[in-house]
Amino acid sequence: MSKTKEPVAPVVPKTTAVVSIQEQIAQQLARQNETAAGLRSSGSYIGFKNAQLKVDGISIPANQLDVRVLAALSERAWYAKDFDADVVQVPDCYALDSDVPHEQSANPQADVCADCERNKWGSATRGKGKACRESARVIVIPANVPLASAQMYTAKVPVTSLSTVTSFTSRCGQANKLMGEFVTKLSVVEDKKTFFKVHLTPTEVTAEMDMAALLKCQDAAYQLAMTPYPVIE
Repeated sequence: MSKTKEPVAPVVPKTTAVVSIQEQIAQQLARQNETAAGLRSSGSYIGFKNAQLKVDGISIPANQLDVRVLAALSERAWYAKDFDADVVQVPDCYALDSDVPHEQSANPQADVCADCERNKWGSATRGKGKACRESARVIVIPANVPLASAQMYTAKVPVTSLSTVTSFTSRCGQANKLMGEFVTKLSVVEDKKTFFKVHLTPTEVTAEMDMAALLKCQDAAYQLAMTPYPVIE
């Protein structure tokens, strides 16, 4: 007689709930890190908070540096929530080197900046200024480092110091020189009215520069300055 086969117990798959959650956490961390990296377009920043010149958070003696300015462009940014300089934020509407909102703005406020209510004096929630914050993105490299190996640094110059950027670019144009041909002193000084002022002072023109290399660097710097804010879902 043939033996009766005993029923085979069904295989119960092990739960994947814990693994699934861990995978989701890993995915979210990766996205979080990618977003944070995107907020810092160059990864290397020059800051002016509290009237202190800092490079990647390190204070610079005498509050001044010799640099080469490779790019300088205007930026407008409006935040639906209160702006906090201590918190990494993405503006709801912004413009880069343009008078229209960037195509990646999450919430454009007007077709043209000139017609925007946020761009009018008195629209700010505090004071008599504009709700849309004006600034300049300035890309520099150390003046004493060869162009081919120099690290680019991004500095955001506030509206209270925009005149120094305008004056600097005008002087370069009047001299018929590229910005990067000048060794320029970047400095920060205290100011009673605006707390601090940023200055860009050309000190000398570098003779016999590799103009092809400089043009390449300035083009790369402009592309860096034009890097849009990340889109956060």
